[in-house]
Amino acid sequence: HYKLYNQGTCLLHSEFGVEGMTNAGALYKNVSDEHLMPASKDNPVYFHRGAWWNNEPLVQEMFGGHLTEVEQIRRASQYMQYEGLKYAMECNRRRAFHCSGIFPWQFNEPYPNFYCTSALDYYGNPKPVYYAIKKVYGDYLVNASFESTSLNGKKELKADLFAASNLEESITKEISGYEIVTQLWTVEGELLEQKNFEKKCLHTKADCVGEFIWKVKEVPNQLVLLRVYLQDNEQKILAQNEYLFTLTEHFGEVFFMDEPKICVRIQENFVSVINNGNTAALFVFVKKEEGESIYLDDNYFSLLPGENRDIKVEGNFDSLEIETLNWRNDFE
Repeated sequence: HYKLYNQGTCLLHSEFGVEGMTNAGALYKNVSDEHLMPASKDNPVYFHRGAWWNNEPLVQEMFGGHLTEVEQIRRASQYMQYEGLKYAMECNRRRAFHCSGIFPWQFNEPYPNFYCTSALDYYGNPKPVYYAIKKVYGDYLVNASFESTSLNGKKELKADLFAASNLEESITKEISGYEIVTQLWTVEGELLEQKNFEKKCLHTKADCVGEFIWKVKEVPNQLVLLRVYLQDNEQKILAQNEYLFTLTEHFGEVFFMDEPKICVRIQENFVSVINNGNTAALFVFVKKEEGESIYLDDNYFSLLPGENRDIKVEGNFDSLEIETLNWRNDFE
């Protein structure tokens, strides 16, 4: 996937997408408990509700082949959709203006499928991939280019860092200098490597600002998290991105990690999510699948031990839910 999009040459990339399972509420409204598993085309219910997009065998392969619960498969599938489409769009965006446009397929879901390429589920609720698209279309962009998220057999993690802006250059020139901060963390919260890059100005066309290299060594849980921040000369974060890597052939360790401990504080206009545990909360997803919709300025991010994130929210907070890739939903 990464090599394919790194080598892209198209002038306009239209009607392409990455499949992923639907949200929990949409799934459980449309299938009874006895038909939840297997979540593959071997199950007639799943065959009927999205056979074209059902990639359960690939999800199993990417997570070690031992996913036995529908929630493991659903969250793993949604993570793959998020990461897969985000990276593809980032590669195309970096090639502006040789690539003149990106038309990911698709926005909404006209039928309650269990697997599809849509960014919203049948009931209009965002899936994690919605926030991947939002990130690429944001005012500022910072991202990384690399060969694979698997470091199995490799001596180093090597990534090129890029920055750009979708704003007019007259606006970006008002900021007198930018800094790109690149960090690599273990999921236990140990900083393995950091490298900073300076950029005088940003353009619509993405610029390569430097190369990040980490000499691979053994780490607990065989997982590392690459984070990239774009900040102005007053250290205000303008954009951020993150990529999960495994030292093995798959991400199976995600479901064998100790679970984080999530605490949520709801204020008038924002939600504060805190990780009080000893391991990372990978890809926190704040959602509301019942009642009036909510609108969030940020979502689907990781929290290392002791970290917190404030999210601006519009709408009614009733029935707010939080899930992560490696956690089972109980929060304080």
